[in-house]
Amino acid sequence: MPLDMTLNSSRELDEEIREWVRTGETRKRVAFEFPCLDQEDLDRYFSMKFVVLTNINGNWENVWADDGEPTIFNSYEEAEEELEEFLADTQEMGYTADDYRIAEYNPQ
Repeated sequence: MPLDMTLNSSRELDEEIREWVRTGETRKRVAFEFPCLDQEDLDRYFSMKFVVLTNINGNWENVWADDGEPTIFNSYEEAEEELEEFLADTQEMGYTADDYRIAEYNPQ
C-alpha cells in the first residue's frame, strides 16, 4: 500500500476515534469498537481537553477565560453545557450557536 494511503487511513481512523470520544462514548465502548488501541492510546484519547471558540470577524479565537487564564474544559460535554448556559443567559444580546464552536484544546 502506498505511504500516502496509509497516512490518510491513519488520519481517518484518528478522526473517527476522536469523534467517538467527543460525542461522549465510553472508554469501554471505544476499546471494544477499536481493538487496535492499547491502554496508552486510550489514555491519550480520553485525556483530551476542549475549548469554546468564538467567531470574531471570520476567525475562530479562544477568548473565553477565567481569572485571565483560558477556560479549558475536561470533556466535550462540559464545554457544551457551558456554551448552552451562556447562550441562554445572553439570548437577548443576539448571540447564536453559529458564533461559537467547541474544539479540541491544542496548547502551542
